[in-house]
Formats: sequence, structure tokens, C-alpha cells
Amino acid sequence: MSAIVPGMISVIVPTYNRLGMLRTLLETVYAQEDCAFEILVVDDGSTDGTEAAMTAEDGRVRYLRNERNSGPGFSRRRGFLASRGEYVVFADDDDYYTDPSFFSRAVKTLRDDADRGLAFAAANARILYEDTGEMRDAPLPMSGRIGAAEYLRGFSGEYPKPLSTFPAVFRRAALERGGLRDTVQTDDRVIYLRALLAGDAFILPESAGVYRVHGSNLSSSVSAEFTVTLHRENRAVYDEIRRRGLLEAPEDWWYDQAWIALRFYIQNPGSDLRGLRTIFRFLRSQHISAYRDALLFRRALGYWLSRRRSGKNG
Repeated sequence: MSAIVPGMISVIVPTYNRLGMLRTLLETVYAQEDCAFEILVVDDGSTDGTEAAMTAEDGRVRYLRNERNSGPGFSRRRGFLASRGEYVVFADDDDYYTDPSFFSRAVKTLRDDADRGLAFAAANARILYEDTGEMRDAPLPMSGRIGAAEYLRGFSGEYPKPLSTFPAVFRRAALERGGLRDTVQTDDRVIYLRALLAGDAFILPESAGVYRVHGSNLSSSVSAEFTVTLHRENRAVYDEIRRRGLLEAPEDWWYDQAWIALRFYIQNPGSDLRGLRTIFRFLRSQHISAYRDALLFRRALGYWLSRRRSGKNG
């Protein structure tokens, strides 16, 4: 691994055939004030001219190209392993910044943390619906410092994660302690969970930028196999929560997170009973609680059937 550069922010950008959106993001990164950063664009096999455009960026971008299309999770992890900054930002190619002071304010928050117990500083973001052009505020229901155990306990419930990872600056040391390099599906949810294994969060009240909703968002199509991979990542975090003694009832956390992932899958119009069976075969194989597995299956099946009857699925 390359020597870490103190004070520098590594901005990791996975991309695939979104050159126009990628250029918009990069311009808003270049506009960030009073901070040193490097940009790593990890291309997942684009065919739209991304390679030529990035290699022409006059050294402002470190361009990495995957040998085969491997998904954004793979690209984020590859970018992280190749990066050199003391701080890390994971920015998807379809998001962009509107606050040129966000990087510097987030880094100051982390530097001012005397006991270095903060794992990341994050901000709010706005949502842009590309099909209608509607822009909507989406403020988080909390601000300030939130303890790691408290955030983990209420993760994606009482304490939702920020919109993607672009409005967050992570302390690299926290990501390393949280085991990010050991992840397989390095998506935004996994990144936040791994960071919280190692430290607290700080939520800034301002908006950092814009999260786009459009037809090619990954979340618009979620497979059973992808959901199983999320459960595998949940299991790794669950094991660490138990090993580190972070929560009094880690099994409750496991089933809360299992339901959230299942609900996310079921809300996908392509979800079906075969997919649910695939997911539950994996959940049963984890041997957490056969009784609670059965209750979870009944809840998931009932939810899927209710959506199907209402015409939202199938």
C-alpha cells in the first residue's frame, strides 16, 4: 500500500457509461475549497469514451479500469485499496456537490475531534428526480454527534444513513479498523456500518449536494443474489458487533437489518417467491434463531403477497 498522505482526501468514484454525469461530479469536486484531494475514477468497462476523457484530465484524475465488469462495490473497494488520503470520500458518478466548502468543513470537524473517536462527518443532501426535474429536500432527522453503538442500534430505522456516501468524509483509520478492506459488496450501507464499528458519527445540518434518482440507479433493480450478498455483509458486521461487545442484544440487530434488506428486495418490482426462498435458505444457514427465522419468513411472505394483491409486484 502507498504511503498515506496526511490531510489529503481521496475521492473514489466508481463509474460505468455515465460520462456526462461523471463530468458534472468532477467539476464540483474540483470546486471544493481549502483542501487537498486526489480523485480516483474506477471504470467498470465503460464504452462511452470515459477512458479517453479521464486520461485527458491533465493528471487531475487517477484512472483505473477494471479488466471486466464487476459492479460498483468492487470498484469502490479497488479505489479504496489504491488511495492514499488520510480521509476518504466515496462519490457515485451520478451525484454532485453544491457546497464548495463541504470537504473542508467535514475535515475540520474530524480534526477538531480531540479524542479522535469520530469515524466520519456527513451532511444532508437534496434529491433530484431526473424524469420530472423535481428537486426535494431530504434532511436527516438528527444532527451533531451520535455514538457508534446508538447509531448501530437504530441504523436505517431511527437513525437513517445519509443519502449515499458522497455527503460524507470518512477517517481512513476508522475504515481500516472497521475492516472495510475485507468487504465483498462495498456499497454505501456497508461502508457506513464498517465505519461505525470503529467510531462515532457527526451529522452536519447543511446540504452538501444532490442525489439523482433516475432509471439506471442500482436501487431500481435488486436481485435475490444481491440481497444475499448484503446479508453476508450483515453477518460479518454482526460477528464484529458480538466480538467487540458493542450492543447488548446483537441478535435483535441482526433481525432488524435482515428485515430492512428483505423489505428492500420485496419493494423491487422483479421480486418473486423463488428469490425469497433463495434469501431464506441463506438466512437459515446462519443458525441465529430458527424461531425468529420462521417469524421473519411469515412477515416477508405476507408483505410480498400484500404488494402483489395491490398490483405493486408482479
